Amino acid sequence: MLRYFGLSAFLIVSSSTLANDPIAGASVAESAPGVQVFGMELPVRSLDATVEFYRSQLGFAPIQFGPGWSLLGNDGARLLLRKARLSETGPAIGAYVNYRVDDLNGTLDQWDSAGVQILDVEPHTIAIGRAVTFEDPSGNRANLIEITAWKPPPAPRPKVFNIGMRFADLSTAERFYCGGLGFAVSSRDYLPRTLPLALSGTSPLTLHHDGSVKHNAAPDVPGSLLLLSAPMAAIERWTALGTLEGDSSPDAGPWTQSRMGRDPAGHGLRFLEAPLADLATPFPGSPTERAPALSQFDWLAGTWRAEDNDAQLEETWSEPHGDQMLGMFRWSRGGKVWLNELMSITVESDGKLVFRLRHFDRAMVPWEEKQDAFYYPLARFSGDEFIFENPARDKPRRFIYRRTAQDELLIRIEGPDSSSGESLEHKLRRVRRD
Repeated sequence: MLRYFGLSAFLIVSSSTLANDPIAGASVAESAPGVQVFGMELPVRSLDATVEFYRSQLGFAPIQFGPGWSLLGNDGARLLLRKARLSETGPAIGAYVNYRVDDLNGTLDQWDSAGVQILDVEPHTIAIGRAVTFEDPSGNRANLIEITAWKPPPAPRPKVFNIGMRFADLSTAERFYCGGLGFAVSSRDYLPRTLPLALSGTSPLTLHHDGSVKHNAAPDVPGSLLLLSAPMAAIERWTALGTLEGDSSPDAGPWTQSRMGRDPAGHGLRFLEAPLADLATPFPGSPTERAPALSQFDWLAGTWRAEDNDAQLEETWSEPHGDQMLGMFRWSRGGKVWLNELMSITVESDGKLVFRLRHFDRAMVPWEEKQDAFYYPLARFSGDEFIFENPARDKPRRFIYRRTAQDELLIRIEGPDSSSGESLEHKLRRVRRD
């Protein structure tokens, strides 16, 4: 059997009609279409590094960003990453995600080269195939599975397979999720002590029996939150029943209002008045929009320089080669270099262009941690201007490159408020070499 590890998670769910009080185990009305599970949320310590991990290693693509959170998508599943609160220490506990892939060994070879933290020396055998456990950069654990018991749809890159939750009493859990929320048990012979739940068009939710699970409502422990969207009338009905309470938490992702509750094992619930379509709305520059070709950035290639009294700034970019351009920035004062930057503009596997940046001192000692390169997706583009922006960061929020004349370049670095004094501008001229 799969080993079950605790991961803090929001299971993101949508519903147009709710059942009666699930704690009482009442039936779902026949007219209710049921809920939709389409992802989960994880609190993370390093938002940028964790977003990059889920993009590059698990195939998630950005959908929306906000202060301290990022909403990602993978084949219809949603993952909401939010910056962990100061009171939340250690990796999150609760629900966990199982991903599946066609070639487990091949993926592990790639992950080993990329430095992914894999916790198993060798894949272990499970009832449906083989699996390993891994960690994201914030220490949250998940499983990667190769299914051999049947032939699933192709998954050349990892895809969300199901989301697991642990309960000391499966009958109570079934009464809550099936009797109250409208899930259905897919099979009672799937795995020992396991109930797979499914809804039409959604990622399945799997309940596992674990006698060691205890209700956990400690405020300083990252807990699991099941996200559901529903009409406000249904949310108010549940609130009146005492199942939910108000919440004005600033880390609720793209949703400004919600109601909170818990299931019988203490996994959190967050009810939202937000249609599913709202959650799938891409931010500008997302992979659903056609990205410009890297060749359209070729005017940036070469060396650009600016001098101001005893300060000299120089930025050099390579010609586009394959799927990447490389850049170097150097800032000197009084004849001594005090800052170096290494940059890249890369075409990602989904076709999106991303600007990355790392800082180094004059001894080439990096300022950022190993996995914390600044990461900025392309937000807007025209022939002579491109803007890379990451709304999850404040300082800086965006980088603007603008060709103001044939040989003149304006680089503007902005925070959240483009008109504030936190913005920085560099005006450079192309260096012509004979």
